Amino acid sequence: MYNLEQIAIEKDEMHAAVLNARAYKPIYVKIKVNYGCNLKCEMCKHWRETREPPISMDRFREIISELAELGCKKIHFSGGEPMLRPQLPDLVEHATQLGMRVTLTTNGTLIDKVKAKRLVEAGLRGVNVSIDSPIRKMHEKIRGVEGSFKLTTRAVSLFNKYSHKGKLTVRINTVVGRSNYETLATLPTSPTNSARTESI
Repeated sequence: MYNLEQIAIEKDEMHAAVLNARAYKPIYVKIKVNYGCNLKCEMCKHWRETREPPISMDRFREIISELAELGCKKIHFSGGEPMLRPQLPDLVEHATQLGMRVTLTTNGTLIDKVKAKRLVEAGLRGVNVSIDSPIRKMHEKIRGVEGSFKLTTRAVSLFNKYSHKGKLTVRINTVVGRSNYETLATLPTSPTNSARTESI
């Protein structure tokens, strides 16, 4: 994935890469740190399928270092559910120390006070939290796990609480479908919480 503003600054380099059929440096990279998930979302296959064991965290550290050497400016971590990898804050810190902006997509259910604070202090600059309805029963029907709404909304509150320790932007990700679209008008947004939607 490329940042258009960065490409505009380096347009001659980009132009030469295209003309000579060379790969252009990866400015923005999305890393899926695992495939599994602790929820059973009706629109997702991550919990339905088994995959080979994920890459080790040591190898991810090496990959991030290699990306930094190539000129990567941003890393986005996702999964499955990336917080199933307990060492994720260490990867966030590693990438931050190498000068990269780090963001994350999570369902939020595994975020507690300690993890939220650790992620922010490690340098996390953006987090997308998945909420599919402001109505608890609707959200949990879509996500497939009872009690997940409380845990996810707690994560949003915790990220907002610790956002002053860094420059953290909190966003809400919503998968819009026939069952929930009519409930979304009351999904709260603010200058620090913006809604980003996908339709199915």
